[in-house]
Amino acid sequence: MLHVNWIGFTSTARRGAAPLSAIVAMQAQAELDGFMMIERYIMRKRGIFRSSHDRGPVGFAPDKFVLAEVDRLLELLQHALESSK
Repeated sequence: MLHVNWIGFTSTARRGAAPLSAIVAMQAQAELDGFMMIERYIMRKRGIFRSSHDRGPVGFAPDKFVLAEVDRLLELLQHALESSK
């Protein structure tokens, strides 16, 4: 029989919900172009995409402050997932 530690799972979900929700909110504010640019940035950081070139037309270009916030939120999310192990 499968036994799941629901308390640990719930705790991990709560810790990960805030940074994930913040990333989604940033994407929603910037509409479809912002969503795509932030997703591509995350995929580049994960090594899925190698090139930093984005084809146009581009209606949203994240500045260094937006990218720094995405990096910070990704670190929080990663920490939440790693602490559950």
